[in-house]
Amino acid sequence: MGPMKPLAPPVPGAIVLRSDIIRKELAGVDPLTRLGPGGYTRAMTRRVYKAMLARAGAALRSGHSVIIDAVSARPGDRASIEAVARDHGAGFTGLWLEAPVDTIAERIARRRADASDATAGLVRKSGAFKTGEIAWRRIDASPGPERVADAALAAVRDTGGF
Repeated sequence: MGPMKPLAPPVPGAIVLRSDIIRKELAGVDPLTRLGPGGYTRAMTRRVYKAMLARAGAALRSGHSVIIDAVSARPGDRASIEAVARDHGAGFTGLWLEAPVDTIAERIARRRADASDATAGLVRKSGAFKTGEIAWRRIDASPGPERVADAALAAVRDTGGF
């Protein structure tokens, strides 16, 4: 038996699944509560992705489009996101946003009231992280948010997402 096909067009509005929010839910804290190292163990990250993918599958089965907002630095994380779309007969466009480390660090330092626990120092350390091959569409995130959003929408349109 193949993947379920929706009986109707996708429901308006995408479901946004943000790993930062899901991580806080799983830790049982308010989204703005900063987590210590225990919130970022490999086991917790596996739990976050498992919950995120389960929610994505449920949303896809209901006819919703899904946006997964997560770093997805490991090849297996990216593959599992692609697989949940494929397993539900949904189209998929993976977007990899990149910018110079100093640009990202500066933006993070300016954040206020955000669920992300990222810090400028963490971003600088993560530059050495081995992401493996990234086959997703790369987008230069250096420009302002409007230009990045335009590039993301163009990439989705190019792959037949809209």
